Amino acid sequence: MQMLRMQKFSDSMELRSLIFSSGKKFDRSEIAFIRNYINKNNVDILHLFNSKAIINGIQAARKTKAKIVLYRGFTGHIHWYDPSMYFKYFHPSVAAIQCNSVGVKHLFESELFLKRVNYSSLTRT
Repeated sequence: MQMLRMQKFSDSMELRSLIFSSGKKFDRSEIAFIRNYINKNNVDILHLFNSKAIINGIQAARKTKAKIVLYRGFTGHIHWYDPSMYFKYFHPSVAAIQCNSVGVKHLFESELFLKRVNYSSLTRT
């Protein structure tokens, strides 16, 4: 599923959203599609929401100027010793992680190797 929404705020600022559903992790055709979209549309921020999208989006954004922002909705299964996390939340290209609660934010703040990432929670502390 692909859908493009565009909202223009002023002559110098507009927001384009590509709603894209990933089929599987490490899919070369999806990575190529996302990379092509980033390059053609001069994307500044790539906001990724699920595991498949995160893995494919991070690979697609390599060597581009796009900043990667991830979403995390629950506190479980995040550990520095889990190798799969280095393809997702612990990847060096991740600029920020948007957390849906303060508990999720505290979980990321307590991890050893994530001091370089910005966190924000959708709820107040």
